Amino acid sequence: MGTDSTNLLLTQIRDALVEGNPVPTEAARWLLAGIAAHVAGSRLDQALGLSAPGRVSTASMVRMARRDLALREAATLAGGVESLARALVRFESGRWRHWRDRSNPPEGASELDRLLHRALKQGRCPTSPKQLRRIVAGT
Repeated sequence: MGTDSTNLLLTQIRDALVEGNPVPTEAARWLLAGIAAHVAGSRLDQALGLSAPGRVSTASMVRMARRDLALREAATLAGGVESLARALVRFESGRWRHWRDRSNPPEGASELDRLLHRALKQGRCPTSPKQLRRIVAGT
């Protein structure tokens, strides 16, 4: 099952539960089959098709999307990818060391530092202008 199909089923289940409605039959069957496979010994994420060898997990895709969004906004504030690359290297070697365990940057942090913190909280960030250019372009 593809990522789009899996996300659709998860969304259907969430929406039904939030609204107090019955879970759609197809979504219920998918979930029950995944639970049965998990009870039989499979990892739950693999049983539900949320991850597979050689496939990026849904959670990783969400983290990368959040990181990329923060980097796009940061590139605008920094004045382009070249400046963003320098700012990211400076931030990682300085403030990030002190802020990495914080949920949010301290009061008074600049908007650029807030965005860099948000991006790095999602995982590693590329620092080469070429990689950042691809992220900012959305490719």
